[in-house]
Amino acid sequence: MEKDRWEFERAVTRIRNGKQPHREVPELQSGRGPGDIATWRFEHDVCERLARQLRSVGDALAWRVFGFHRPFILALCRNQSPGPMYGTAGLPAELDHFEWVCKEEGAFVLLHDLTNCLRMGDMTVWDGVRPPRTEEIRTNAKNSRSAQLRRINQARAAVLDGGPLPGDNDSELLYDLDLPLRSHLDVLRDALERAATDGIYATPVPGKASGVRWVVCGCRLWP
Repeated sequence: MEKDRWEFERAVTRIRNGKQPHREVPELQSGRGPGDIATWRFEHDVCERLARQLRSVGDALAWRVFGFHRPFILALCRNQSPGPMYGTAGLPAELDHFEWVCKEEGAFVLLHDLTNCLRMGDMTVWDGVRPPRTEEIRTNAKNSRSAQLRRINQARAAVLDGGPLPGDNDSELLYDLDLPLRSHLDVLRDALERAATDGIYATPVPGKASGVRWVVCGCRLWP
């Protein structure tokens, strides 16, 4: 999906410069006319949205394998988004290491670039024995990427040992609150169903607690 997005972006640039789309560009899926630059922008935007949705599946996997333990997610999200993974120099090395760990250790491995929420390190490994470990894959033996490794180790220590979260503020810690939280997934489900039919739907959240009092769901339907 990211490859198609990149190719459509390249096609938009060529058309803007008065050229024809290149031969490698994917086939149009929208049914719109190829002579309009808006068609190529539309295809690009759809690929970008679909890639984001596919990474949401990666987010669901991350929550599942972390046992829905929020501190790991909070600690490993404290980086800027790395952007698309297609075409990056380190991707082949990450995939090779991914396959090696799966085969040699029999472990479950999750690539962080396949998620939206894991932004620190390249992958996390679950071997069923030790706490999950986050790894940074070096593509150049001369490049130790020590700053990134320090952030990974700091994130791990914040979860397991109560240390400060990665960053410049040592007072940022993870706290366990003895406060029962109540979700309203039934309200959210009904709101999403109504939004899928009506385009947008809003409903109040039950209860008198302060904070968010409304759920608003929108669904834009592409032609």
